[in-house]
Amino acid sequence: MRKIYAARADAFAEAAHKHWQGLIEVPEIRAGMDIACHLQVENEQEAFARLQAAGIDALPLASYCVEARPPGLVMGFAPYEERAIEDAARAVAHILRG
Repeated sequence: MRKIYAARADAFAEAAHKHWQGLIEVPEIRAGMDIACHLQVENEQEAFARLQAAGIDALPLASYCVEARPPGLVMGFAPYEERAIEDAARAVAHILRG
């Protein structure tokens, strides 16, 4: 399973780099099945609402924090195959660019 999740993390990072320049900054993925990403373009709640309306699962970082912090989204990658990750990254970019 570690190899599968590592491949999916790599696919997520590659798709993010390819599609999300100027939209979402993704830190290096070292472990885990999801990642807290820095949102660069929009209000966190607005971005969350737009993604949710399109059927894309991402949670606002505010759901995990009690103190002020930069806007962000928590995004998962582990349950998705590499092709689905690429397709979703493209869709996220389209939605956030409006």
